Amino acid sequence: MILATLEQLSCLSISSPYLSSTAYDKATALSGVFSRLSSFSTCLNSNSLQLFITALVQLSKRNSISTSKIESSSENPDINAQSELSSSNLEEEDSQGNSSTSFGGKLMSFAGRAFTNQASTNIDIKDELSEQRVHSSKAYRGDFFNTAFSHMAITKPTTKKETFQSLPFSLVLLTDVTLMNSFRFSECEKAVTNHLCELASKSQIASVRAYAIDTLASLVISQLAGDEKKINNFERETRITGDCSLESYLVVQASEMPIEDEGNDSKILSQADLLSPLCETIAETPAKDAAEAGLNSLYVILESNGHNLSGDAWPILISSISALSGAGPMRNSQSWVNCGALAFRCLKLIVDDFLDHLPVAPSPEANATRNALLHCCACFGQSQFDVNTSLTATGMLWTIADQDPSPNALESVLAKLAFLACDERAEVKSLFFGLFYLVFGPH
Repeated sequence: MILATLEQLSCLSISSPYLSSTAYDKATALSGVFSRLSSFSTCLNSNSLQLFITALVQLSKRNSISTSKIESSSENPDINAQSELSSSNLEEEDSQGNSSTSFGGKLMSFAGRAFTNQASTNIDIKDELSEQRVHSSKAYRGDFFNTAFSHMAITKPTTKKETFQSLPFSLVLLTDVTLMNSFRFSECEKAVTNHLCELASKSQIASVRAYAIDTLASLVISQLAGDEKKINNFERETRITGDCSLESYLVVQASEMPIEDEGNDSKILSQADLLSPLCETIAETPAKDAAEAGLNSLYVILESNGHNLSGDAWPILISSISALSGAGPMRNSQSWVNCGALAFRCLKLIVDDFLDHLPVAPSPEANATRNALLHCCACFGQSQFDVNTSLTATGMLWTIADQDPSPNALESVLAKLAFLACDERAEVKSLFFGLFYLVFGPH
């Protein structure tokens, strides 16, 4: 209920001509709670964190899948039923200086006042200070959204700041909480990544689809970067301060003593597990904009961490690139040309810069990686998007063959070249015969 109330309250202006000076000061203090929620979540134990994440996922599903807006207060009987009592409680607190009201009570007081615009009779709506507040007002979530965007900026997201400001509060909070808890990502990984994949594929809101992809990439990068390059500065050793004033609700600080392990063994996620949600979304999403955002994110991951990828990560990564080559029965229309170009950019980066980093025998991932790479080159060689792309991809087969001239490796290359020899385009056929001689002439 508290998170749902924060969701409703987040878009509203802090300032209002209906708030007294005392109430305005408290509303400003309350806005700070939004910025502290993510860091506060680092103090939660594993079970509490999972419940917190589950609640945010449920709210995000309600607000991020459909294009329909968040319900207005007139359609929310729970808020309206609370409003009359909330307003009177707030004024009573103002007049009596009562500071013992619970956080939930204070929160609902402000929410009821904000949603119904009810004013106490002792507030002058023409007050000069109130007028100034209206002109300089900002939403309750304003500072939090700025901080959350800065956490994402390190991964070069495709989501612009202006677009970011329009995203549902619950979705942004979910992703920021996950980033803040990256030191124990495995405890919430499944719930978060499943939801983000669902948004990337099914959301009717383009900005949400792109942001879901950006977040998946940010989570991958934050895990691949290691402990010394984490996006956030928070660690497990945090605790809640003892100050109970409104200005200090949910404030956390470094703990003087390390927090003991709760006994829950955190699963260490493999790089294949980390990359799988993003790569599968890229390969399967029916939304072109989501696929483009995913390929841009994949390129950033390769640029920044390609040299650190383990052998089990390469086959699934390369396979997701192949899926957007335009060679298959689906996603091969001209509307997908840009996706094909972005996918080929990723393939070219792998062949040009990371061939020496790919697993080789006797590594168990060597054959799977090489087969995936050869298949990817053959797919782009067959693609009808652009003949120059097809020619370049066919030439990449020679580069791969030159790296490993063993009989088994050459046999695999020959099979792909023979497949491309059936292409109806004269340019591709001509290149096939040239490469056939280069590969097998000396032997």
